[in-house]
Amino acid sequence: MKQGDRNKFLVWSRRLAEVLVDRNGFTISAQSVEGLSSATFHLLMWYHSESYDFGPPPQHQDLVFEHCGALPQSLLSRVAREFRIIDDKGTLTSLGLGLERSAYDHLIRTVVTDLNYWSQNGPWFVPVFSPIPGPLALRLQTWKALGTLCALYFLYYRVAPDPVSPFFILALLGMETFDALTLGQITAFDPDAADKLEGWLQLAPDCPLPPGFTPASQSIAHAEIPLFVRPSRTNPQEDFSAVSTLIDAYNSRLTSPAQLVSMLEPFPAHISTRRVKNVQVLFTRYLKRYLLCPGHVFDTEMRALGLVDDAEAEKQRDNPVLRADLFLKAATGSLFRPSNSSTISLHYLPLPSLTASHVDSPGEACTSLPPLAFHTCTLSVDVTLTSTLEALLLQDDFPSDSSIVTPIDRWLHSQLVGNCDLYNII
Repeated sequence: MKQGDRNKFLVWSRRLAEVLVDRNGFTISAQSVEGLSSATFHLLMWYHSESYDFGPPPQHQDLVFEHCGALPQSLLSRVAREFRIIDDKGTLTSLGLGLERSAYDHLIRTVVTDLNYWSQNGPWFVPVFSPIPGPLALRLQTWKALGTLCALYFLYYRVAPDPVSPFFILALLGMETFDALTLGQITAFDPDAADKLEGWLQLAPDCPLPPGFTPASQSIAHAEIPLFVRPSRTNPQEDFSAVSTLIDAYNSRLTSPAQLVSMLEPFPAHISTRRVKNVQVLFTRYLKRYLLCPGHVFDTEMRALGLVDDAEAEKQRDNPVLRADLFLKAATGSLFRPSNSSTISLHYLPLPSLTASHVDSPGEACTSLPPLAFHTCTLSVDVTLTSTLEALLLQDDFPSDSSIVTPIDRWLHSQLVGNCDLYNII
């Protein structure tokens, strides 16, 4: 680390330490994750408003703020932030880190849909700076709030604000970052863009561009990379630190269900009988099978439940990470992995009356079994082991064909579809 950078880091660390001991923060309450998301952006906008005077932010629709006069730096303090879900009577139903993570995940995926500020290019969203609708002061205030949101993503979760374009983030870091980009690094961010640029990068610097690459700006624009990018034709062994760090930060979404399966960490039940062990092992096996299969669980019985229609089932039929994403969202409150070292704990809780019982039909089992209890703050899942669950697990032989829908598949999927943003556990 350069001496100047080190001094800046030390100064920033001291300021951060001062902030962390200041408990004057804020509490945001709403009746849904969507409400918390809207309130969070409203707060960021207020922090960047000209009328900001360290007083309480103005109320927004049905959102509830409790503010203690904290400086904007209180956003950096864990003890100064509290997110709550309340019911229509104002009674607290949920709070915690998982709720905050869910609100930010929802917010980043919502703000990029505003076409006045963002445009989608390939898999990413890039900023729209012109034309300028509305007052310039409002746009500047909004961009400051959006920039703060992106920065908080890195600070809070050590992941990138996906789906905001990584090339836009790199542009904010300075031109020297682009000068160091290699084709391999571009591939890590956007394989399609790298494929379009590969032929251009193979040309010598003094070689005229072939017709297929004329004009050059059009070729680069089609690759979803800003016009001022000058990717390197060499591949140095040592990556530019900012780029390699950003690659890791953008590698937070699931690309394979196996990534989620590897995060699962079963904890043995406190009652360790042979029967309980068998149910625990068999359930873990069925859960992993469910997660590794693509698309929605969809058959006649699932259609009758009305949770997924035919069009949605067909659209997601070959999506390899759909089920894993649903489970990750329920267990963590977001669609990004909290960190490379995080695990999701499976806690098995056997009931004392774990004895064989009759199950009339898989549809009945879906409503009579105790549901999974997700704890997003601790990244854990409680699985209640009952005789009904045991009966479902033993109803048929473990299927070798991934296309076979089992009663356990229906039971798991019926809990995850459409319920990932509901919080009712304190």
